[in-house]
Amino acid sequence: MTKDQIVKNFLAMLALVLLPACGGGGGGGTGVVAAGSAAPPPASGPSITKVGAITGFGSVYVVGERFETSSSGTSVRKDDLDADEDELRVGMVVRVRATSKNANGEWIADDIEFDEDVKGPIDSIGPDSLVVLGQTVNISDDTHFDDGLT
Repeated sequence: MTKDQIVKNFLAMLALVLLPACGGGGGGGTGVVAAGSAAPPPASGPSITKVGAITGFGSVYVVGERFETSSSGTSVRKDDLDADEDELRVGMVVRVRATSKNANGEWIADDIEFDEDVKGPIDSIGPDSLVVLGQTVNISDDTHFDDGLT
């Protein structure tokens, strides 16, 4: 497979994950559900599922929308294992599910899920990309690396 084909395949897979984050996400009804993820359970009121990058904390902001976590008992899962909220970082692409709002009308996160996009030995490094286990990763100013990267 050529480098161009690898990049095109990677971008196509990335689009399947990121495109759902570009849609709806407000108001009532069921929010955006990422391809391949389970739909949230039925709720008595409005609910939302949002997929996108964490843009800030003070609770968790996903694509600019605040989800309260401080008093909600939010479940956090990283790579299908229980995790702590302090393991989350700006730039991580997460799935947040909420079924209720606080007194200010902001969503209260029921659960937040995160899966590492790339993990493994680096095969090669270019000026604006690297290859990890055969997968080309483009690097920009928005790219965040884990503190443990060596």
